Amino acid sequence: MNLPLIAIPNFEKLTPEEIVRLPDEVRRRARDAIVPALTGTCAVLSYIDGDDLYVAHAGDSRAILGVQTPTGLQALELTRDHQPSNPDELARLKQEHPGEENTVAYRRGNAGPLRVIGGMMPTRAFGDAKFKWPLEWHAKVDALLASVHPPHKHVFTTSKHCFTPPYMTARPDIVHRHLTEEDSFIVLASDGIFDYLSNDDVVGAVDQYLQAALTSSILSSPSTVLLPVVRDTNAATHVVRTALSHGKGDKEAARMLSLSSDERRNWRDDMTVVVIFLRGSAVTQASSAGIPAVSSATVASTSKEMGKVEGAGGLEAVVDVNVDFGIPRVVEHLGNEKVVVGEHLQGR
Repeated sequence: MNLPLIAIPNFEKLTPEEIVRLPDEVRRRARDAIVPALTGTCAVLSYIDGDDLYVAHAGDSRAILGVQTPTGLQALELTRDHQPSNPDELARLKQEHPGEENTVAYRRGNAGPLRVIGGMMPTRAFGDAKFKWPLEWHAKVDALLASVHPPHKHVFTTSKHCFTPPYMTARPDIVHRHLTEEDSFIVLASDGIFDYLSNDDVVGAVDQYLQAALTSSILSSPSTVLLPVVRDTNAATHVVRTALSHGKGDKEAARMLSLSSDERRNWRDDMTVVVIFLRGSAVTQASSAGIPAVSSATVASTSKEMGKVEGAGGLEAVVDVNVDFGIPRVVEHLGNEKVVVGEHLQGR
């Protein structure tokens, strides 16, 4: 959040007019350094220490536990979305910004979801600096970005209801759970998944994949076991396939993947899934089926550079960051397209 202070010496003392008069190269370097702070990301992570599970999250990505009960597999949400639609988050925002109860979160045009000062749906995230920077910085950054040519695609605009920032924070909520034999697996997923699937749908997709694996339907002839046929070699990719197809089959998934960059964000958000089989029958079944105990899959909605798969008909996909730690890359076929996923053969 201190990028302007780093990018421009004496930033706090300079006026917008003085910033505009800085040398072109100084302003261009400063612009390129500051722009990344205007974007943002939510985060969810889990840490397992023996029988103890810790989950931290900031934003609207979720951690869901698949729990075996006498009536079957149930979804237990370990996180609560950090959005104004969450009554606790809305109450926190109103408490932190007295006198702004009607504007700290509102709907655009009186329709759609509540948004932080009319802009962002998450109330917590990394980045998204214009919702966090002191108000006096806004005019300076706006002047800087407007003075550099060619203009950057990110347009810096200050909400008319931005009075007392910060309105967003990256401070996480942390939950602890003592694991039992009934806790079969955990799914970490970004909000793009939940645009199309409920928590129960996600847990059901993982269970469907596991049962299909046990009946040897993975990558084998169709129509013999389960419908829809499961052909993916890890559970995370199957969850992504299920979200992309949203009940309409692989042609719909392929269409969703091959959308042009201009229209993609109108149809789907980034989708990232990590599935970890924890204990009990799920681990035994996964081991028996020879499938990964930990798997991940990511499909991007915006970037043109991140992990583009050549020859994939316009598909742009990214691998999970775990590949940086030695997890091999695998190419999955999804309809007529490809998804690059990270895969781990054995997890802890």
